[in-house]
Amino acid sequence: MRSQVLILLLFFLLWPGCRDDGHDRFYENAQRFWEKKMFGLAARDFERFSATRENDPRAALSLYKAAATHAFTLSSPERAAELYLRLISRYPDSPWRLKAHEDLAQLYAGRMKDYSRAVHQLEEILEVKEGSGEDLSRTLYEMARCFSQMGDHSQAAAVCERILKEYPEGEKSDTAAYHLGFFYYIEDKFEDAERAFRFFLKNYPQSGWAFEGMVYLAKTKEKQTAALP
Repeated sequence: MRSQVLILLLFFLLWPGCRDDGHDRFYENAQRFWEKKMFGLAARDFERFSATRENDPRAALSLYKAAATHAFTLSSPERAAELYLRLISRYPDSPWRLKAHEDLAQLYAGRMKDYSRAVHQLEEILEVKEGSGEDLSRTLYEMARCFSQMGDHSQAAAVCERILKEYPEGEKSDTAAYHLGFFYYIEDKFEDAERAFRFFLKNYPQSGWAFEGMVYLAKTKEKQTAALP
């Protein structure tokens, strides 16, 4: 009887499906570290779990938690970006992929000032959400803002025009309408700027940008008058 118990014990210890090698505890430990505000240790164990349990349903979430901890708690955006990109590559069908793209866009445009990479992430978000019927004016406006930060005001204006065409009642439609005129103005395209500002003031009179729109419309007319022979 004793020998049978020993054999059964050895079976559970040595059989791959039954052996507890401690990897599952990484996730639980990471959660406890997080609750205790030991964020560095939490990120470490979330990453360890995702590395040792790649096929576990929690693996993508664990990798996302590791990346988000580095991004927003440990202030290490470069490491966060590396982990987000790993998640996107390793788990392309995960529901956490979209959140990773969104966080990356925020990191690149905000903390890292890498606007070209931010634009790439925003393009990925638009592709994922294509056909969803969702208002994507905010995502597009963030893209226009990134182009503006890069000094590509023509491309920024093109994105604003896209917002007005595809989402005329969208959350950022009034902002896009105002900035379309503004981008034309700083590109010295004063006729286009005047037309854009007039469109903005006619269609979005209650916008928070209305006063600025009136000011720049006046400036635009002054510029045109000054250019007359």
